[in-house]
Amino acid sequence: MLNPIRTMVMAVAATLIAPLAFAQSFSNSTFEVPKPQRPTVVAPTGGCGTITLTQSTSQSIVAANSVSCNAGGLHTDNSYYRSFPLTADINVCEVQFGIETAAGAGGTQPVTVNLYSGAGAFPATFPAGYTQIGTASLNVADQAATVFPASVAGLALAGTNLVVEVFTPDGQTAGNSFFIGSNSSGESAPSYLAAAGCGVSTPTATSAIGFPQMQIVMNVIGNPGGPSLSVGSA
Repeated sequence: MLNPIRTMVMAVAATLIAPLAFAQSFSNSTFEVPKPQRPTVVAPTGGCGTITLTQSTSQSIVAANSVSCNAGGLHTDNSYYRSFPLTADINVCEVQFGIETAAGAGGTQPVTVNLYSGAGAFPATFPAGYTQIGTASLNVADQAATVFPASVAGLALAGTNLVVEVFTPDGQTAGNSFFIGSNSSGESAPSYLAAAGCGVSTPTATSAIGFPQMQIVMNVIGNPGGPSLSVGSA
């Protein structure tokens, strides 16, 4: 006959040694992200253009302020957005976005920046009522507390909304961790996040999913837009 006390102890021990499982959820980092050996601190300059669009009151990047849809800190597909209503044409040449932490398994990880233009309200008519006008695929090195400049080109016209998306593809297989940079110092329009893995399939204001402090640092640099005329020697 089995000793009931010994049987209970064995059952508890089996529970304790069972493998841990991480559920995907919106959270900030739950472990110590490896610090980059050579941090790349890039200050926003706007060197490629004369126009700067921003809805961020401060360019500061605050630690543990941002969330992503992740499991154990390794992110699923996450998209971060801002929408800029335009009163004049702009030829975009650069998008700057904050990075709280980026830790790739091989020292870098992929990030895509997309530009869209549309006349309808955002996000109600997105993406159906919008046209992609630019894209750039990047390899972002490990870094923390930076504002990263991404070269990307696209012409957006007056009377439309210029929507910028920073997309981080699923990094769980590769072992990539990315948290976009943000602060809670104020913003003139909402920050948006979409992550189907956590049940947010369309761009939703960060305040509406319970993270009002996550005000994404994002800037757009460009030049006056519109058609140009080249005159030859004749």
